[in-house]
Amino acid sequence: MTIGTELNTFDFKPVEGWHLFYFDAEKPKVYKEIMPGWLVMVENQYDTRNLEDRTDQPSLTERPRFVVAAAFDETSGTVHNADDEGHLYCVQAPGQPHPTPEEIERDWKLWT
Repeated sequence: MTIGTELNTFDFKPVEGWHLFYFDAEKPKVYKEIMPGWLVMVENQYDTRNLEDRTDQPSLTERPRFVVAAAFDETSGTVHNADDEGHLYCVQAPGQPHPTPEEIERDWKLWT
């Protein structure tokens, strides 16, 4: 049996006042979006031959978990990992200063 591993959403924790900044792919610019909350992801193992979950894995309360920033998908009306596409620049807490144009340009060059 070949074992595959994936992360599944286990819980969602809403927040207020947080923001996501995404890099533009073409130029040193960022786009700001409201961050709806945090996703609690749980590791799931499955058999890659038939894609069925393994029955011998630990219970949900014992599996590794990961907390990731959530983004809102307006088309589907759902939340997902904010860095699904790899363009996430930073997550900002309420009251945290926005990145300066110099910081954005420097970091964009490192990112590309």
